[in-house]
Amino acid sequence: MTGRTGAGPGTTASPGQLGLWLFLSTEVMMFGALLLAITLARLGRSGAAPFDKGLGAANTAILLTSSLLVAVAVERSGPCSGPGRARLPLVGAAALGVAFLAVKAVEYRADFAKGLVPGPDLFVNLYYVATALHAVHLTIGVALLAGLALVRPQPSTVEAAGLYWHFVDLVWVFLYPALYLVPG
Repeated sequence: MTGRTGAGPGTTASPGQLGLWLFLSTEVMMFGALLLAITLARLGRSGAAPFDKGLGAANTAILLTSSLLVAVAVERSGPCSGPGRARLPLVGAAALGVAFLAVKAVEYRADFAKGLVPGPDLFVNLYYVATALHAVHLTIGVALLAGLALVRPQPSTVEAAGLYWHFVDLVWVFLYPALYLVPG
């Protein structure tokens, strides 16, 4: 983290920043292992992925838009900005996170109606594990962004929340093609 938080070249990161980076590192390892398992399970399948590419693409657009709003919130939370200028983009990003979860719920319902349920198919099982785990992380991010919108947080707090949110979005950018697009 560079810039306003003082962790640029020649400075020392705060314990909070170090903790956040360590946490995100462990998350990268966990989701990396999960993506490897999905890739290996995908190799054992033939044909197209059975999941709704349209809903997956819609959710990708939703999350990318939310990341833009979080970047705007980080910029507006700086010392040169007026109080509360980050509030609207934080609310917007949190609302888009809720929209993502709503689309995912619709997709799960359609998947269950098509018989795509956890069971003997490893790829389908990994789909549910990966998307549910991502949804948990997204729900935490939504709560974090919404909570920050209610207070006047320090710029470093908004920046840290933004880093977490961008990480969650980046995980989806890797999950979407692995689960929906890559042929078996």
